[in-house]
Order: sequence, then C-alpha cells, then structure tokens
Amino acid sequence: MAKGDRKPRGIISSGNAGNGAKSKTTSKADAGNGQLPLQKAAPSAKAVVAASSSWTGKLPATLLHEHCNKLGWEKVTYDMRHTPGGFTATAVLGQRNPKSSQIETIRFTPPDSLVGPQPTALEARHFAATYALHRIASHKNLQMVLPGEHKSLWRKMEDTRRLDVRAGKAHNYSADPFVAQRERNEAAALAKRHERADETTATETGTTPLKPPAVVKKGWERVPVIDMSREVRTLVEACIRKYHVWANLSARNGTNLEQDVIRELVQLGFRKSHVIEAGEYTSSRQTALEWLLIHVPEDDLPPTFLPENYTPGVTLITGSLQLEYAVKRIAQGGYPVELVRETIEECSNSECKAIEKLMFSLQHPDTAFEFMEDDTSDESWNEEIETLSAIYGDRFSNPLPHFFEVKLSLPDSDVYNKDNLSLRFHKTSGYPSAKLPSLSLFATQNSRPRNLPSYIRLSVVLEAANYASEHFLGEPMCFSIVEWIQENLADIVNHPVKLKSLSGAVYGISFSGDANTIDSLFSSLNLNTNPSAKRYTRRFENTKSISSQELLNTLNAKLGDPKMEAIYKTRRSLPAWDKRESIVSTVRENQVTLITGETGSGKSTQSVQFILDELILSGIGNAANIICTQPRRISAMGLAARVAEERGCQVGEQVGYVIRGESKVTAATTLRFMTTGVVLRMLQMDPDSALKQVSHIFIDEVHERSLDGDFLLIILKRLVATNKKIKVILMSATVDAKMFSDYFGGAGHVNIEGRTFPVDDLYVDDILRVTGFRPLINERNNKNDKKVRNTDDRGGESKFDDEPAEKSTDHLEDSVIGKSIAALGDRINYDFITCIVEHIDRQLAEKDGAILIFLPGTAEISRCISSISGSGSRFHCLPLHASLIPSDQRKVFFAPPKGKRKVVAATNVAETSITIPDVIAVIDTGRVKETVFDPQTIMTRLVETWVSQASAKQRRGRAGRVSRGACYKLYTRHAERTRMPIRQVPEIGRTSLEQLYLMVKAMKVGDAGKFLREALDPPDIMAIEAAKKVLVQVGALDEGTSELTALGTHLSTIPADLKCAKLLVYGSIFGCLELASVIAAILTVRSPFILPPGDRDVLKTVRATFSVGQGDVIADARAFLDWEAKVKTSSYRSARQWCEENYLSAKTLEDIGSTRDQYLSALQEIGFISSTRLASQTYTSAEYSLIRALLAASMNPSIARIQFPEKKYLAMSSGAVELDPEAKTIKLFTRDDGRVFIHPSSTLFSAQSFVGGGEFMSFFHKMATSKIFIRELTPFGGYSLLIFGGMLGTDLLGRGVTVGNWIRLRCWARIGVLVGRMRILLDQLLALKLEIPEIDVSGHEIVHLVKRLIDQEGL
Repeated sequence: MAKGDRKPRGIISSGNAGNGAKSKTTSKADAGNGQLPLQKAAPSAKAVVAASSSWTGKLPATLLHEHCNKLGWEKVTYDMRHTPGGFTATAVLGQRNPKSSQIETIRFTPPDSLVGPQPTALEARHFAATYALHRIASHKNLQMVLPGEHKSLWRKMEDTRRLDVRAGKAHNYSADPFVAQRERNEAAALAKRHERADETTATETGTTPLKPPAVVKKGWERVPVIDMSREVRTLVEACIRKYHVWANLSARNGTNLEQDVIRELVQLGFRKSHVIEAGEYTSSRQTALEWLLIHVPEDDLPPTFLPENYTPGVTLITGSLQLEYAVKRIAQGGYPVELVRETIEECSNSECKAIEKLMFSLQHPDTAFEFMEDDTSDESWNEEIETLSAIYGDRFSNPLPHFFEVKLSLPDSDVYNKDNLSLRFHKTSGYPSAKLPSLSLFATQNSRPRNLPSYIRLSVVLEAANYASEHFLGEPMCFSIVEWIQENLADIVNHPVKLKSLSGAVYGISFSGDANTIDSLFSSLNLNTNPSAKRYTRRFENTKSISSQELLNTLNAKLGDPKMEAIYKTRRSLPAWDKRESIVSTVRENQVTLITGETGSGKSTQSVQFILDELILSGIGNAANIICTQPRRISAMGLAARVAEERGCQVGEQVGYVIRGESKVTAATTLRFMTTGVVLRMLQMDPDSALKQVSHIFIDEVHERSLDGDFLLIILKRLVATNKKIKVILMSATVDAKMFSDYFGGAGHVNIEGRTFPVDDLYVDDILRVTGFRPLINERNNKNDKKVRNTDDRGGESKFDDEPAEKSTDHLEDSVIGKSIAALGDRINYDFITCIVEHIDRQLAEKDGAILIFLPGTAEISRCISSISGSGSRFHCLPLHASLIPSDQRKVFFAPPKGKRKVVAATNVAETSITIPDVIAVIDTGRVKETVFDPQTIMTRLVETWVSQASAKQRRGRAGRVSRGACYKLYTRHAERTRMPIRQVPEIGRTSLEQLYLMVKAMKVGDAGKFLREALDPPDIMAIEAAKKVLVQVGALDEGTSELTALGTHLSTIPADLKCAKLLVYGSIFGCLELASVIAAILTVRSPFILPPGDRDVLKTVRATFSVGQGDVIADARAFLDWEAKVKTSSYRSARQWCEENYLSAKTLEDIGSTRDQYLSALQEIGFISSTRLASQTYTSAEYSLIRALLAASMNPSIARIQFPEKKYLAMSSGAVELDPEAKTIKLFTRDDGRVFIHPSSTLFSAQSFVGGGEFMSFFHKMATSKIFIRELTPFGGYSLLIFGGMLGTDLLGRGVTVGNWIRLRCWARIGVLVGRMRILLDQLLALKLEIPEIDVSGHEIVHLVKRLIDQEGL
C-alpha cells in the first residue's frame, strides 16, 4: 500500500505505535488555555488495520501465527524500520532443523511495488504478515477473511504469483519454504562440486568409468519410486515423435530465457548452446528443463539427471547374435538403438541398407528414402580399400567385406580423446557416382573420459557428408573425407549443429513455427466416429393443438360425468377447496403469490387445478401452459398421476410430468409436473426463451430451501422484472411469508388451514414437574448414580444456566426445577427420555397410540432404544432413519403386538419425509446433526446443533394427526426463542457451490459471483471463491478468463456432482462407461450395503468379498453389477433373498440403476454415446487399474498420500521375508489438512497393503468429527497420479518429479518429462473429443498407451 493512499488514523508515530501505548506529549492548544489535555483511548488493532468497521475477522498477523504454530515452526518475529516515508516491516519465520538443531530463518519483505511505507508500525507489521502468508499459503482460500486493503494486496500478489509460475519460479511459493531453501542450497553446492570436478577432469589424462555422482536424497528417501521399461519408453517416445510439436517462439536475442535461468541451467551441467537453443522454444525454466531432458542425448546429459546405475550402450540380446552385432555397430555412430533396430527390420536385416537409410535421413530429413539398384562393380571399392590400407597402415582395418574403418589421427584436445576416435565407411548403392559412402564416427573405448556425445558425432558426420556432396561426388572420396574430418573436427566439436537439425531425422521430434500444428495433426487422424450419435435437445415447448373451446367442452363433460362425482366429493372435502376463490383472485391480481398450508390440505394437487379450470372456464384455456416444480422425482410422478386421475385423463394427456431421463407429455399437455433440476436444465439450454411461453410456474415445497430451489428463485426474480405476463406461485407448508414477499418486491398471500388436532406443549420444566424426574444435581461427580447411568457423558456448559426458573405448580419447587435443568446440561439424558415414555404410557392407559422420539443420529437412537427396552417389556421399540432398508422402515407403519405400545426413535427423516399415522405423543430433543461446509478449509463437517423453530413446529405437528396430542420438548421456552434459529440455514449457505457456480456460468448470465449474491440468503463470498478455485483445479474453468472450458461446458450439462460428471466423461472416452456410470450413480445415491444393528464387522466381511482390495466404490459397483445379472437370470424372490444374504438394499440398488440410466441419457443428449444400452464387460485387473486411475482423475484434488512405515523382515530358513505393516502404522496425508484417517466403515480400514502397490488414495467425501475422516476410498498407483494428477515439476537435483507442488515421486527426470508430454497429447485428444463428442477416441493409440502405463506401472 503506497504512502499517501490513505490518512493516518490518529496514531502517534512512535516506537510503541499501535501497541496501546499512550502518548506522553500534550498539544500546544491544550497547554495554551491552561486546561489538561483530554486522554483519548488508543484505537484497537482492528480499528487501525481494517478500513471498514464492519470487518470482524482475524488480523493477518494472527493468521500467520496460527499457521506457523500449526506446522510446528518458531514464533514469527518482525524486523521494523522507520524511514522518512513511514514504517516498513519484514516477517521473519523460523524452523528448527531436525538434524542440526539450529534454527533456520527465512525473511519475507514486501516489495515497494506492492507495499510502501505505512503511517504506523502496526500497519506495516500486518502488511508484512499478509505478504508472508501468501508466499507460504497461496494454495489456501485466505483472501476472503482478510481486511479490505489486505484483500486487495492478496489479489495483486496472486497476479504476480501466476506470472512467476509461468516463468518457472513456482518454488518461491512453496508451502514449506525451509525445505525449498535447503534444496536450492544443496543444488547450488552440488553444481559447484560438479564444476570443480569438471575442471579437474579437464587437466587429467587418466581413465575413470562414467558414473553419475551421488545425488542428495534428503526428503526423498521414502517417496514412491517410478520406473519405465525400455520397451515402454520406446513406445512413449515414438508416440511423442509422432504427434507432439514444439512451437518455435519469436525469440529476443536468440532466446526467450532470462540470463539468470540460462546461468542456472548451465550450472546444472547443460551445455550453454543447448540452453540457448531451448530458449527458442520455451520461455520458463521448467519448460526449458523439460525440453533439454527430452532433446539432449543421454550420453550428454549432466550426471545428475542420469538414472541410478546408468550404463551407456547396454543392450539385451533378444534375437540373432549376428543381427545384434550389426545393431551395435550402427548404434556406435550415435544413432539410438531402438531406431537402428527398427530401421534394420525395415531393410530386411541388411546392415548396409540400414546405415545408408539412416545417413540419408540425417542429410535429408524431409525427403523419403528410396533404394537404388547397385549397378556399380565392387572393383573400384576394393581398389580404394587397398589404397587406404597402404596409406594408413595400422590405423586401417577391414573387419568385414562391406565396411572398413580408419582410426583418426588428431591433435591433443580438452574436449575429446585424440586416441579414441575411428571413422567407419559402408559401401552404398550408387557410390561414388550418385551417392556418398555411409559414414559412422565412433569411439573405440566407451570407458574412457571425454568421449564425444552421440549427437556431436552425428554432427561431424552431417557436416562431412554435406561437404563431400558438394565437393567430392563422382570420384572416390574416402581419403578426402578422412582428411577433412581430421582438419575440421575440433571446430565442429566446439560449434556443433543445433539439436533440432538432428532431432527431426534421428530422434523423430518435430519442430515447427506453427503453434497450431497439433490441431492439424489431430484433425488428420483416422478416428472412428459414432455415426448414430446425435446431439439433441429435449423439446419442452408446449405447442398447442387443442382450442380453448375444446378444452371448455371437455371440462364441462367431466363436471357432468357421474363417474367423476366421487372424485369431486373428495376434492371438495379438502381444506384447499374452501380457499378456491381466494387463490384464483390472488393469483389474478398479483404477479407473485405465496400459498401456505399444512401437509394434507390439498395445496399441491388443487391449486394448480383451480388456476387451470379458471383459464378454461374463462375461454382462454389454450393460453394455459402451467409448470409445477417438485424437489423430488417421485413427487413429480405421484402428483401427476393423482391430478390426472382427478381430471379424468391419462398421464401424458392434459396432465403430464418431465423428469430426468423420462417424459410423459404431448401436444395436448397444459399442466406439467417437473423436477426443479429439469427446469434449470431447460433454462441452461435456452435461457432466453425457455419460459417465454409459460403462463404460470408453481414452485412447491419452497420452504425446503434446496440449492436448486434457491437458484430458480434468483432466475424467477429476474424474470418477473422483464416478463410481466408470467405468474409465479410459491407453495409451502411453513414459510416466512414476509421474507418471500420482500424478496420479490411484494406478493399476494393465501393461507390454507390444515385438518390437524390440537397439540399440547410441555417444555422441560413442565416435564420435570409432571414426571417427578429428579436428576442428581452434582451428577458430574457421581457417575455411579442410578438416575444417570445412561446419561451421555459429553462435556460442555449447561445451555440452561442463564435461564430463570419457570413457575412452580406441581412436584418441585422453583429452585429445584432450576437446579434440575442445570444438572441436565447440554446433553441427552436417556433416563429422562425413558421416564417420559413411561409417564406417557401411564397417561394413555389402554388408549392406542404411538410415541415418536426425535434424536440427532443413529448412535443416539441405539442408546435410547437400549434404555427404554431395559425399563420393561411393555414397549415395542423401533428405529427409523435413512440408513435402514425399506422393509425395516415400513415396520413403523404397522400396529404393535397386542398389549405393547409402539415407540419410534427417529432422526429428522420423520419430520416431513415419512408420516407415522398413529402417533399421538412426540418427544423432541431439539437437536439435529447436519453437514456444514467450511469454505476456508473446503471441508464438510458433521455438527450437532439446534433444530430450527420451523422444524420444531413440524415435529410438534406429528402428534396431532389422528387425535389431540402432546409434544414433550426437552428444552426451555427461552431456548426455543433465543437459541433456535427461525429456520434452518438454507442449503446454499452450508454446502459447496461448485455445481451451482458451473450452472450459472453455463447460463451466461454474467458475473457468477454477483448472480449468486442475489439469492434469498446470499452464500458466503468465501464459498463462492472456493467454488471458483475448485472449478479451475478440475479444468472446468479457465483461470485467466474465468470462462468455461470445453470440459466445463459438458460437465454443466450432466445432472450430477462435478466429480461424478467428470468420471462419466472420462469413462466414455476410455471405453469403461459401464463401470464408471454405476460408480457415479452410487456416489450420487449412496452405498447399497446396509448396516445391520450391532453387526458392523459382519458387514465389513461381506463387503470385502466384493472389494477384493479395489476400494469402497468398486466394491459397491461390483455388488450392483452382480445384482443386475442376478435379476436378469433368476426370479425376483431369488434376487431379493440374495440381497438379504449380502446385506444389500434392493430399493437402493433400483435407485442406483435408475440414476445410472439418467446419466447415460444425459451423455446421449450431448452426443457422447450413441445408445444408453451398454454391452456388459468382463473386468480384468487392467480394467480395474484404469477405473481406479479415472477415479483419481475425477476426484482430484481429493487425493491423499499413503506413508508406509519402515520395512520389517522376518528371518526364515529360506531367507528374510518382508512383513506387511500393521494397518494402524499406515498414515495418510492431504495437502491442505495434513494427516487424515480412513473412516471405520471403509473396506480398507484394516488394509496392510493396497492393490497394485497403490501408494495414493482418492476419496469422495472428507468430514471432520473427532478427526478428519475420508470416505469412498480407492487406492491407485504412481502413474495414475503422473497422468491425471496436478501440475508436474522437475526437481533441480534430478531426484524426480513433483505433482501438484506437494507430492514427490522419485524417478529418472526424463521419465517425468516424457509422461508430461504424454499428458499434453492426451489433453489434446480429450479436447478434440469434447469439441466433437461424436468422435470415438477410445481405440486411439494414445489412449492404449496411457492404459498400459497405468496397468503395468510403466513396465
């Protein structure tokens, strides 16, 4: 923040400024008038640092302190300077070196371009803290919690960081700067040692074997090791040669690299000429390093970047010994062995033809080689051999008839060994009249130092061949070539040709000045397409073909039909019927109307019909185009069926429904029930005219405040401002009418009374009086008291401590009531609940009726049932929660055994989703467990909290369905008024927003953040920024333009979670859509396995039989596929029995199948597949390896690193045997959270090793309770991470590569670069598929090669 940007806030510029110190000076004005100066209170630190008084977060220095403390670093200190312009600060971070025990420090001083001198020391200190925070935690979403000016500074620093990353300076933003500093120091020290070693070697004449120096392994000892076999490496290089193009950049002064980058790469051991040449095609250190590692031949690479135990020229003999000798001879000239072997095979195993073709390609890389018939005699060749033998004597040799060798006579040199070079000549067809002889320059002893690298030997051959073609063609020239090379060798060695001059022909790597050549390469590929795959859009428009008069005639006929009398009688009995005129008139007079009514009042079925009948009776029935949205598919289908029955028609005629994957509408349909998601899909596909022809849109269950529902409300609010014809009707059971009215700028309201019976409310003080329950006041110190034997022992202060005692009327005095409430505390007392159940049972006596208890979770349900069951056998206790199988859920609807009273212990699923008809008493604990999304940590937490007042009202209403009832509330009136929120936090405020943000971008409504802030309850700005960050990470959003990528566009059209949608896209590309679609459906619905009460271990055993070590979601998918096969080949009863034996829910399996079909329909709509019918596959280990890799790609960045303990061995007679580690000693770590834990329900919870040697774990859910647990786990290997993980980086010490700037993999650096180039090719192929979905790329050689790398881990 530059000086002068803002005025000092009345802070005295002293050494104690900002620290609360008072000034000892007095003003002249005060001194002059004889009055004592006023002592003004020093402003708080927040008042000084924050420009806005409304900001209430943590100060930057506090955030930095907490971050460093969490990592175990030293306390942050600040170096302050007072300059004439103001105060400046440097943040000093420290860490104790675990080996030397010395404290290492790193200083972060904000540059003047970002932060200028500040008016106070306090402000300077906090700006330095913000700068340091960004340098070590830029990957975290911290900017939104900073004060305004610091938030702006963070944005500026983020722009600088992006530029630095592109320039290869990502190490400046390491999450652990101490490790990065040590590594850079080690790299510099190693480079100096190499430099001194090279200087020493240059003056020595002795011989030493070529062996890379020891590489510093600090911090890399226990990281996974990646290898690549020669065969696979050959395939990868061939693929890169075939498709990859390096674009020639317009270079300044011959290179795009900065001088410090050139200097650093040269210090690492690369030739300066190579580095400068790399600068023609790259502009950053990282990409330049990759270019060098690909293009510089192995024998000229710096020793640091050679693989461990590297030996040049080692070749395994795989066939004919004679052929292998020929390969070795040609390869001695500098040609790659693989290229030589391939060329010899093309030339029918002829050594002469192979070397002739290679040399021709060296001279003429862009010209096709053609063999000439050799019509020349061998006489001239033999004569030349005799002559040369006489001239060179012992330096000449003729091992075989078709070639001879001449040892060169060279002067002393520091760059090559003068006694170690020979020139080999092969006779060619057409020599000497039309062609040159084939030349090879080779070293006679590979073990001696200063051997010429292969590319320089080829440079010599190329220069000599070009000179000979120009000066010697047509005459015997071998002698002249030998003499020319001996004279010019030193000059060529010192100034070799550029690598690109050799790479095109010898190494097969293409160079081009056209940056779009890759596009033209792919467009010319012979790719298979799906001719039947057509993109289509479902027609949601309602093209009328029935006139208003026909509609009126049909309605009148139904009204006079005696068969319809019973239906009309039922309709007239509903409470909504009495409000018919009010509803019609209110909708007519208002553009927005709110209809509220209790469940069963008929608002959902009748309101839409009232409006439709009014339009028909008014003679404008043809103008009716009514949509009624429902939050669930089953509701849309059920309501459509009921309303169609009431109107005397079939579903799909006048009344229909549209849900994902299924539509029952015709041209005659005037009323459509649709899921909210389908309506949003309509708007996404055609935002301008999707609702243009709609006359009325009803939004049902608006009180649920779902993510889709709130999104639709934003759109409708904008719509009513521009389209005055459309009518919006909101319907709900309980809702704040004023809130919705204010949101839309005014709305009509109609309330429909329900048919419930009165319910008596008893709060905790009332309950204590009527039951006589006496909790022990000092129960915390008397755990053995019988009254509290089942009490939850959680700590915490009493939620009732500050509450006044209620009036005392019955058993207890006011003081005892107050103490009893305090003794109950912030806990669930199961003895208290049991006492209430017994009291209710006594009150009801012989009267029938069930008791419903609301509890926060399944664990509490189990404890409650255990407590009640222990009090006697009179009660028939049943659990009710979402995890139960449907058959167990249905038990709550049945009458209890004779002589017993039904007691149902339930979660909030019994509030609205399930209605138990015979409940006459409700016990409400007032607690609920819900997930809350933390945008700062991007983590979902499961927390227990108070229910909302609206939910409490819903719970209370369950007691008055059949008769007068009672609600026993285990909280006070004061808690209900002050502790319980009026309504539950909307889903938009407690969940991640990636999918919503994606849909907003797809609708092209402008700034997505601004759009979401128009919500009824706007989400946290941090949550919006977190969603944007995740979309950038998964490749759905372009970081620079903030626009959707091709992948993002397609993901937005698939009605699934972002990660599931990505899995579907990858599955269709890689040809494993059957399994991918099933897994996506399982992650959307839930696992089909059911936890039997108290039998978790049995379930783990059963689930493990399906897993076979592949992970949780693959276990679930295998169970589904087995069930689906069972259903097709056996009876329904047999399949159901199989489900029970394997603890599987048939209903959940059916839901998974239905969801899978919806996803396949969505893929067909966008053209990714031609049919939703997929052929069944037989899955091998290769397919499972691929699907695990695709899961890793889809879940990214939800990746954990597995850290195994030190290996242990067991001594046996046959030798030492490695022992599997104990499961508890295996640790998992993520980038943002540090250590995480496998959830106990996982099939991998007790695993001691992982399939395929997996060393990483993908997960779908992360939740924080007592620990941070990860769920839906899938192990995978290193190559899956390399290909589908984050950004790749090459370690400067040659120790390996980094993925996503945090995971390390130890490997030969060249392997990392090759995989990186393969990733670029794969990305190009995927982009082509996304651009033209009809193209089938699953059989492409790039895809096949990627599959092989994943399955065989590079071997």
